[in-house]
This record gives sequence, C-alpha cells and structure tokens, in this order.
Amino acid sequence: PEFEKIKCSGYLSRESPLKMDVVTLTAIDFDSGNIITYSITDGNNDGCFNLDPSTGIMTVNCDMSSYHDQIRTLTVVASDGQHVSVPTTVNLTLVNNN
Repeated sequence: PEFEKIKCSGYLSRESPLKMDVVTLTAIDFDSGNIITYSITDGNNDGCFNLDPSTGIMTVNCDMSSYHDQIRTLTVVASDGQHVSVPTTVNLTLVNNN
C-alpha cells in the first residue's frame, strides 16, 4: 500500500476532548481485494493518540492540556497483510485557545 500523502500536518488544541478526530490517513493498495490496516509505529509511547486500524482515523486519547511539547510527531504505516508501506509522518502542532 501507499499513503496518499507522505507527510501530514495539522493543529490540535490543548483543550481537545478525548476521542476527538485528529486526522484521517488514507492508503491505496494496488493489489485488489486486500484489506489495509493502519498502525502507529513511533512517537506514541505515552499512548496519547489512537489510530483505528481499519479506518485510519486518529483520535485524541489523553488530556493534551498537560502535555508540554509544542509539536507531536508520529510515524504511521499501512499494511495489506503481505506488504508494509513506506512510513508516513504526522506532525501535530499543539496550540492554546487563549
């Protein structure tokens, strides 16, 4: 599979509620009939983000108001059960609402 975007970036409020959608990742598989699954492979040691393996929707999984870094960088791959994609990078800039 191949991701539609090699890099993905966005902004995330420090006041984002739990389970809020952050980004949707999409990969294309040129082998017809294969089911693509998504996974975070780096940058999520604290478990602050959840990635639905079947939809590619990433959601907030922790209280971002207590997170000290300004930017979160996560690495994601897609697999069709036979091949793994080139990783894509998700850069999220945390912003204050004030």
